[in-house]
Amino acid sequence: MKAIFGLEQISLGVHEKDREWFADYAEHADDGIYDMRYVPNTYALGEEKTLIKHATDTRVPRFLDTPDGSRRPGMPPDVGKVVNNSETLLNVYNALFLGKPLTTKFSPSTARRWTSRSTRRR
Repeated sequence: MKAIFGLEQISLGVHEKDREWFADYAEHADDGIYDMRYVPNTYALGEEKTLIKHATDTRVPRFLDTPDGSRRPGMPPDVGKVVNNSETLLNVYNALFLGKPLTTKFSPSTARRWTSRSTRRR
């Protein structure tokens, strides 16, 4: 992905509680392709600003003043960061470089009666 998308750095954001599950990935982080960033277990989906703060010690501003005098919410690119999930990047690669359209979507789901995470294909 670094070469294909011209990325300077790839970091895997992992919840603290999942360190053991991602141990095999952490072993290969020294290869220079990616690094591991551990974030608090309270990180929720869609909170890119929180992930950036905990993973890089960079704060995305809450609001920014624009040249026309208005204000808008701060976004990760304002501090030079982009947050994507791995499935999104895979779908972009498949579409742009392999000509494969997105025809399936994987949705993670959990429930109290299950003892582990489950992935469902839509």
